[in-house]
Amino acid sequence: MSMLTSGDAEGLLADFVGFQQNLSSIVEGLESQEEEKKMRAIQKLRILFNDDVTFLVHALESGIVVPLLDEILRGEGSFALKLEAANAVIDSIPDMMELDDLVIDSKLVELLLKLLHFPAENVCEQAMEKLGIVALSPVGRGFVLTCMTLDNLLHILTYCNILLLRKATQTISVLSRGTPKVPSVKVKPAIQALCFLVASNDDREVLRNACWALYYLSGGIDEDLEA
Repeated sequence: MSMLTSGDAEGLLADFVGFQQNLSSIVEGLESQEEEKKMRAIQKLRILFNDDVTFLVHALESGIVVPLLDEILRGEGSFALKLEAANAVIDSIPDMMELDDLVIDSKLVELLLKLLHFPAENVCEQAMEKLGIVALSPVGRGFVLTCMTLDNLLHILTYCNILLLRKATQTISVLSRGTPKVPSVKVKPAIQALCFLVASNDDREVLRNACWALYYLSGGIDEDLEA
């Protein structure tokens, strides 16, 4: 086992101090009453989220950043500010399944569900994609399924926007395969909604995703359950 040298220790300490300084500066901006300062803080946060996964983990573990972003999304700021905050939430979900526990503990899944109703289609699309990423692991899927995610996605199937339908059916397919399985009480309404979509839509990607979802769902239902 290699020993930690004094140089290594100094480097780690310098990194930690840098994280703290960046985080303190960002939190100060997020808590500001001036929208311009909030905007700059969120933009800096997004850059760090995308460039430095260690900072991302540190920021989520602090338990400070996510509630402040939620507060901005629920506040009376401009649409531009809320859009930037929504994108910061999206950026805070790493494409790494080993961080599922941190994502769950930070209540980011609940924020993603709120973003499914955000008045910008690309945000809704990205929120569904991130929910699908969280659901790739058994722990993540189990938690996502307990948060009424499937109900929200089935509601999106009533929309006419083809891009949202593609992403919604793809995410439903991800939620429907593997374990833990979709709760039996949710299976019948899901199959009914997907069957209706297959009968009324001719987009190849939507149909492919929906059929895969139906395949996964029908594999886990009881023999006496009729769709």
